[in-house]
Amino acid sequence: MKKTPRPGATTARRDSTTGSKVAGIARHDREPLRSNAARAKASGLESSQGGIMLASKTVRSIVAICASALVGSISSVAETGYRDQTVPYVDLDRFMGPWYVQGHTPLVIDDHSENQVESYQLEANGTIATTYNFVRLGRQLTLRPKGWVADQGTNAHWKMQFMWPFKSDYLIVRLDPDYAVTVVSVPGKSLIWIMTRSRTMSPEDYQSVVDDLAADGYPVAKIRRVPQKWQSS
Repeated sequence: MKKTPRPGATTARRDSTTGSKVAGIARHDREPLRSNAARAKASGLESSQGGIMLASKTVRSIVAICASALVGSISSVAETGYRDQTVPYVDLDRFMGPWYVQGHTPLVIDDHSENQVESYQLEANGTIATTYNFVRLGRQLTLRPKGWVADQGTNAHWKMQFMWPFKSDYLIVRLDPDYAVTVVSVPGKSLIWIMTRSRTMSPEDYQSVVDDLAADGYPVAKIRRVPQKWQSS
């Protein structure tokens, strides 16, 4: 496996077409919530078990706890302030699509889960529609946070909003040249997601990424290996 470059490594120059797509990305205010279903959707949590959407106060509280945990800082830091941690540049078009989570720092909502898949879609208005699917205790859950690029010079620092008014910093800290392996973290390095384009990742390749992160001061002892258990079609 090609090693994912550390921040500061040289990469290809930004594509002018990609740059034009992310120009003018703005933050988005809270949308009106008119019903229980709308509130559940706005919180970003759905359950597909029996086709029922979860909208209870308990579930929304869990999402709020997780969202709070994801907030790396209440940012007085300039949007370019994390370039020492992120990769030099991300081609957004290539980064879009599904990523299979192979390892993560568990939060309340996704601990003991499997089949984690995070998918991104770049919208016409510059926002990044994000879908995070996983199975926890036999129940299929989906989070739908809103994302947007905070550092348009690198495209490697995003903002994520899982639930209003919580916003989190989302840093792409590793990305191999083939866009087959990536690592996402937060300021302070307390949370980690190791993701691949393929459903499976060999133990050797996984350990290579973990060792690289450990050498860079990430708390790898807290990372949980995510089971990817897919039935063959």
